[in-house]
Amino acid sequence: MLIVEKNKKSEPPPPPEEIVVKAGKPEKGESAKISLQMFKHGKTIADIATERGFSESTIEGHLATFVTTGEVDLSDLVNNEMIDKLIAILTAEPELLSAAIKEKAGEEVSYGAIKAVLNYMKLIKKETVAEQPPF
Repeated sequence: MLIVEKNKKSEPPPPPEEIVVKAGKPEKGESAKISLQMFKHGKTIADIATERGFSESTIEGHLATFVTTGEVDLSDLVNNEMIDKLIAILTAEPELLSAAIKEKAGEEVSYGAIKAVLNYMKLIKKETVAEQPPF
């Protein structure tokens, strides 16, 4: 079974009153950052979706982008059984697109979970390459 290490930051998140939602269309990436702030303040994906007027899958997608940066732990978004299942599929067939991955993994797997695991694998690959000597 895959064990996902926690990459928690030592700094506490800013107080909730510092979450600023601007009127109008936010800048690229800003909407995801707002979702991240809310998640770090303990709101569930369902709560964030309701408050922001988005679908849960949109919020999952927002949070999945932060798996690559280490700001969100994969295990906070996807259970270990599903992580193992998706990694096995992606390792066996790395060229699969999300729709084909979902078909193989089953209906219980969300596209957000797929994106989170893909981003986790990118993070691991990036860390592995960074650790190798430059010769």
